[in-house]
Amino acid sequence: MSSNLTSNVISRVFRKLFQQAIDSRLTEELNAVLISYKIRPSEKELFPNEAAMKAHLDGYSDGVLNEYIIAKSKRWLETLQISDFVFPAHVYSLLWVIQLVQGRLGRPLRVLDFGGGAPSVPVMLHQLGMTQYLDSYRIIESPAFVGKIPAEWNAMCQYSDTYDGDSCDLLILSGVLPYLGSDLVRSVYRSIEKAPPQFIYFGRTSFLRDDYPEEEVYTVQESRFRDHGAQVDVGMVGIENNMAHYVKRHFKWSEIGKVLDPLGYRKVLELADNSGLENIKGLGLYSKNALWERAE
Repeated sequence: MSSNLTSNVISRVFRKLFQQAIDSRLTEELNAVLISYKIRPSEKELFPNEAAMKAHLDGYSDGVLNEYIIAKSKRWLETLQISDFVFPAHVYSLLWVIQLVQGRLGRPLRVLDFGGGAPSVPVMLHQLGMTQYLDSYRIIESPAFVGKIPAEWNAMCQYSDTYDGDSCDLLILSGVLPYLGSDLVRSVYRSIEKAPPQFIYFGRTSFLRDDYPEEEVYTVQESRFRDHGAQVDVGMVGIENNMAHYVKRHFKWSEIGKVLDPLGYRKVLELADNSGLENIKGLGLYSKNALWERAE
């Protein structure tokens, strides 16, 4: 073998091995960064009340954001084949809770899903052949959202922009209470007291540790429009990178306990689901996803 040919072969082999070494090191470094990111508490400014953070908020109630979320959800539901998807843990938890409650009551359920968004759960129940589990499925959303939903969604469930003590068998509060204004949260509590549902399910909600010095604290939640709703392309490229900044309230479980305990609710089960759990420095948040039943 000539010296030039030998040199070229060695050079190629060296470059290949060198690149493999670089790729391996980069992979290790990337994994280390991801692990560190997941474990390291995020640095977020803490606010004592809603008024203190008003200047930092924009985008959440924007009509354009609602249109974007609805467009993505509509496209996703049109193509949804439940057998082709591996859904997030909180979706399976919710389907299981509905099945459990229906089994305990032994009749079709009147479900009220506060902040439910798109009719994903009714569509999935239909595809699973479980529509007999439902007497009605009602989604409570903001007036801005309800005013823009496609007409065909009303064939899947009922939509309303108010909740004022309406009777139901199962009230779903999944990933919603932390994002409501204090006045609206209090109105939800009053509605529960006015007409207590047989079952209440809390999901995707994290709570302050009991020894935190304040009863509540606020942070700004930031996300790009494209992170809202189903992960499908609807051609709205011009707004996908727009940012929404909105309130997230962190509070203690005792706030809810003050509503549930006098009404005779007891915990039926607790689910191991960390969906929605954040790691914010100093807050010590923990998840508490549970189904509660009112004693007869």
